[in-house]
Amino acid sequence: QFFATSSISYRRLTDAKLKEINLSTNSANISSNNLPISSSVPAGVNDIVRHRPAVGWEIGFNVVYAISRSLQLTTGVQLNLRRYDIETFVSRTRDLSSLSLINNRGIETMSFYTPYNNNNGYRSTVLHNDLYQVSAPVGIQWKMIEGKKWGLTAEASVQPTLSLKANTWLVSSDYKHYTEGNDLLRKWNINSAAGFQITYTSKKSVLGVGPQIRYQHLPTYSNLYPIKENLIDYGIRLSITRPYRK
Repeated sequence: QFFATSSISYRRLTDAKLKEINLSTNSANISSNNLPISSSVPAGVNDIVRHRPAVGWEIGFNVVYAISRSLQLTTGVQLNLRRYDIETFVSRTRDLSSLSLINNRGIETMSFYTPYNNNNGYRSTVLHNDLYQVSAPVGIQWKMIEGKKWGLTAEASVQPTLSLKANTWLVSSDYKHYTEGNDLLRKWNINSAAGFQITYTSKKSVLGVGPQIRYQHLPTYSNLYPIKENLIDYGIRLSITRPYRK
């Protein structure tokens, strides 16, 4: 079975850990100038950052084994490109900003200079986030409806995933700036996918098309980075299945 999917990627951000850092720093009676989050920023990260989906793709092949007339096991290899964009501004100078990271020694602050500013600048710009992955899905396909020519199939899979290459951006701890995030990228992850396909059976193959959703279970970045990002893809999957005959 060969398949290809055109998809768009959204992301879900969770900043609970970063807010815990801020609260613990407050309780230690440290000057507000040293806090990772300014007290003037009451909103959450999803209310401040501006991200929009971009078109990506998925291609691969499966070996399909029928264990009954209606139920099939699948396994194979696939490549994914997941993409989304961040809307921000670029300034003429580089501003000093910081990331609060969590490690075994507690909270560590990493400073950096960047021209990308979330609030103002001399022009707007878009930061492209691209993530190339390879995975080995293991799943099932269930023939819900099987007519002479047309049918309906449900499918689901679990996908151990390796990130091969990336171009990613992290928001700073005060939500005001961006810096490159490749060094904190999680190498291994787990995804799952589910969908439906309308199928058409010809003399030599079975053609399928239908919606698919793919979800990333572990955060994109390592546990050092306190803002958790989980990706979710919505796509249309096309497949061609050729029965094997001796």
